[in-house]
Amino acid sequence: QAVLQPGKCFKIIGIGGMSVRDLDLKLFDPNGVQLQQDVATDNYPALGVESQICPQTAGAYRVQVQMYQGSGDFGVQVFQTPG
Repeated sequence: QAVLQPGKCFKIIGIGGMSVRDLDLKLFDPNGVQLQQDVATDNYPALGVESQICPQTAGAYRVQVQMYQGSGDFGVQVFQTPG
């Protein structure tokens, strides 16, 4: 989970290790509504790139990470961007 504050904008970036072939990210608001997804077949998903993540409601947003192909380590980071 990530606590996102209104009035600020964010990007969420993931990266999989060398043996991860397909890593996906999905972002859900505090009510469970899916806001964005990156389900491309690669190991470096990113949210907030094409359309910024600028929440209108404070709360705990859920980031779902799914590894469809491969195995190994991965990381996900939330970055605040200039709004």
